Amino acid sequence: MPDSQTTATLYRGDQVLDIAVPARSTVAGVLAQVSTASDPVDAFDELGRKLAETEVFGTTIPAGATIFLRSKHEVSSAERTDAAKVAEQVEQRTSLAPLAAICILAALSPIISLLLSENWPLRITLAAVLAAAAVSLLWRLATQPIWHGLVAPVTAAAAAAALVPHPTIAAGWSYALVFTWAGALAAMLVPTLHRHEHYESAIRLWFIPAVGLSIISIAQTDNAVAAPLGVAAAVAMLGLAPSLSVRVPDEQLIDMPAVMSTAPSVHAPETHSPSRITSARVRHTLRLASGLHTVAISTACIVLIASAPGVMGYIGEPTIEGWAALALVCIAFAHFLLQPRDSRTAFARWTPRMVVVALLCGFLLLRPPGDELVWIIGAALGAAGCCAVGIWIKKGMYAPLITRMADVFERVALGLAIPAAIVTCGLFSAIRASV
Repeated sequence: MPDSQTTATLYRGDQVLDIAVPARSTVAGVLAQVSTASDPVDAFDELGRKLAETEVFGTTIPAGATIFLRSKHEVSSAERTDAAKVAEQVEQRTSLAPLAAICILAALSPIISLLLSENWPLRITLAAVLAAAAVSLLWRLATQPIWHGLVAPVTAAAAAAALVPHPTIAAGWSYALVFTWAGALAAMLVPTLHRHEHYESAIRLWFIPAVGLSIISIAQTDNAVAAPLGVAAAVAMLGLAPSLSVRVPDEQLIDMPAVMSTAPSVHAPETHSPSRITSARVRHTLRLASGLHTVAISTACIVLIASAPGVMGYIGEPTIEGWAALALVCIAFAHFLLQPRDSRTAFARWTPRMVVVALLCGFLLLRPPGDELVWIIGAALGAAGCCAVGIWIKKGMYAPLITRMADVFERVALGLAIPAAIVTCGLFSAIRASV
């Protein structure tokens, strides 16, 4: 009497095989028939559990079961890939230790350069250490993580700013000018040693503040005018960062020769058909967009940190400028809290919000009217509320009414930031007084 049969479906890549084997057959016996000595395979059930070779069809493996086969060489390759990822993560953690030490030294540079301006031995020692760190980062740039090239300009800028004597009447201003221009020159040197989209994008991060500070310094712009315009510029830069980051020519989106029957002018350049879209070009565009987006967000945060304290000083004055300053700060803070909710990276989501938390806490702690304990508790609650909003309004949150209201407020904030800054500057009062 023949043995009873049991069935199973085997999947291996794109191959599907329906088999009928005698009941009480083991997994090892079935695998011996479908595999070879040069290409052994392992069996997995629908849940991804590896089947033991002693398991029996018809008993522990029910009839009609779905079994997935995978080569043992593929498993070994996957394990090697996981091991390589773990080794890479360990290497990244190891490389972050010296970078953290270098960043701490760079943070100490303004303190030593401005507060201990007469202690030249300490300033020269600090500058020498920072210069050596910058040379070390640049020398090993090709074999080190991408962040080494982004930190190198910071160390070079801090070293240059530590050596330059700063006048007492404008120590902070002169230090900022030297720091930004030295960093811009060092950032220009980095792409000559190692080509990468992030390095080329980082040049803009240094040159925009350097040129802006130089224009304000040469024009001798009053802080009452420069600070509100800086806050409005930070709001606009953060709001327009996504659209400014992706640069795709119109010729790549539309077949211009097909839609244009005549040239717009005799001097118009010859239009070409869209070039072929390849994975390499897409990756290049995405990497460049990510770098530009990071640069725009970082620049907006730096501009807000530099400009917001000057605007906060006018809050509380019983004038139209004081109320406009309050409105401008509220618009900027709310915009920096809400706009990053759709960002993909953690840096883009949390950096603007942490800047708002830091500025809010600093404002409440430095100007505590009345009971200081109440304002300290208020600052803590405000920081906790900002963090809670950031966690709740996260990417992918399904709340159509709230998200739509946030979208509307973002557009309204972009439109109101510049008028509020103009009123805060006193231009409205000046025009009203002259009429």
